[in-house]
Amino acid sequence: MAESKKRIGKETMKVELRLPQFVGYSDYFYETPAYVQVRNSSSENAPVSVAVSDTEGLIVPFEEEVEVPFESAVELTAEGVFSPAYLSEGEALRTVEVNAVLSMNKKELVSASASVTVLPYDWWEGLNGIAERLAG
Repeated sequence: MAESKKRIGKETMKVELRLPQFVGYSDYFYETPAYVQVRNSSSENAPVSVAVSDTEGLIVPFEEEVEVPFESAVELTAEGVFSPAYLSEGEALRTVEVNAVLSMNKKELVSASASVTVLPYDWWEGLNGIAERLAG
């Protein structure tokens, strides 16, 4: 019995966005990365474009093209994507929704989103965070 091949499409591609729980100005200073994982469960390599953005200005627009091998995953590291201007102007805690969009041939396949809490300029995330960031 011949095995049926899965074609590249919405059913075979997945994208996952991983961000820190809290983001403050020290994350810009330390260039804290955002991670995007792309999974391809089809039987062909997939040349895709990954874009990470938000509507409020926290994220400096990031876009990268990558070829994901068949039946595997690729993880992209987006360093320096947090905007210093946005992180320095806040006076209260804010929640921002960040989106990752996976497209192929300029056609959107799938997307994912994650929320991040943005700290005021001179705040630290407390005991939930990394103590070394307090010095930053």
